[in-house]
Amino acid sequence: MSNRKRRISSINKLPLAQVQWAFDRVVEERLDQSEIVAELNARLKALKLKPVSASAFCRWVERIRDGEIARPRIIDGDRRGDDLLEGLDLTPETHAAFKVFLNLFARDVRSSKEGAA
Repeated sequence: MSNRKRRISSINKLPLAQVQWAFDRVVEERLDQSEIVAELNARLKALKLKPVSASAFCRWVERIRDGEIARPRIIDGDRRGDDLLEGLDLTPETHAAFKVFLNLFARDVRSSKEGAA
């Protein structure tokens, strides 16, 4: 596993349900990557979101197979993030990006508290 810092991938900015769906298809290994990314992009199009590039998806799959990425799940900060964003006029992409930021922030706060203990 690499210790280098990574930028937030375009996949991390997607709605959780779509990322979980794609993750589950990758782990099942019943479909090939091109079929999964095509279906994912069809789902994103239905939600009026931008498609994921094949190269970004391929890098994400490699990280899953290397054990760097676990199945995405809701963490404590995620639900509070919805409360903070409620009522704001945001595009779906901006809303998803804010949720990613809030999740990362919540994780960093928890890990710094654990490190101080």
